[in-house]
Amino acid sequence: MKLYFSRCYYVVRITESMKRILEVLAKANKPLTLDEISRHVTGIKISTVKKYLGTLAREGYVVKGPLDTYTITDKGLELVGLKAEEGATTSPEERQAVAQPTTEAQTQSLEAVEGVEAVEKPKTLVAPLYFVTPNGTIVPLTVRSLEQLYAAIKYGFVSEDVLSYMVKSGYLEAWMRNVLGDQELANLVGELRGATETELKSRLLEALSKKLAG
Repeated sequence: MKLYFSRCYYVVRITESMKRILEVLAKANKPLTLDEISRHVTGIKISTVKKYLGTLAREGYVVKGPLDTYTITDKGLELVGLKAEEGATTSPEERQAVAQPTTEAQTQSLEAVEGVEAVEKPKTLVAPLYFVTPNGTIVPLTVRSLEQLYAAIKYGFVSEDVLSYMVKSGYLEAWMRNVLGDQELANLVGELRGATETELKSRLLEALSKKLAG
């Protein structure tokens, strides 16, 4: 007797409530916690907001980051009518200026760091990568492109222990995969989880250098 199996494909419908969550994240332009998001999305239980965030993360509209925070991706921006290359009602520079971690630490973008003029400013607005120490403290620095990430590592703006934690915790891999959409580089970063801090830094710089060279 022959058995036949058919695959079932499910289409996830993005509800108006989910769009409201994305609009909150787009307006904030910074990582928000579940509680912070829930306070801005009235009329929806926090448990439901958490469920919706899980769906949005699986579909690539948001990315879950350090300290259980959520950041909207380019795909999420486009869904709520904010194309990444156009930004929102404010300019990319203004959105960058108000973007702060939820700890309210003063975070600066690498493009503004003195002595790193060669770092190319991203042509499109993407969800920033926040660096986190092993004890959960957010480092006052963000990057929005591979060029900025390379400079941050090369010039020592990110310490080896922080870089190691970002790799081993999966944060860097998730940012490359879900925000930048670079599956090949994300897979490579995933393979570096067992490397020592010094080895990890040199191999990551080598991979980024090859990627940027084209």
